[in-house]
Amino acid sequence: MTGMIDANTKDNERGLLPYPIILAANKGDPEAMKYIILHYGSYMESLSMRKLYD
Repeated sequence: MTGMIDANTKDNERGLLPYPIILAANKGDPEAMKYIILHYGSYMESLSMRKLYD
């Protein structure tokens, strides 16, 4: 799993995830799942916010 991340997608947060990482996460690889959570973390945080009105 460690060698599957190339330099272009590692530094580019908005880039596509490599297909082997998606497959590894789908099979239950914890390191691949961690990489996907790091990749989409800021997006998930923005979706979890809710506007409050006083």
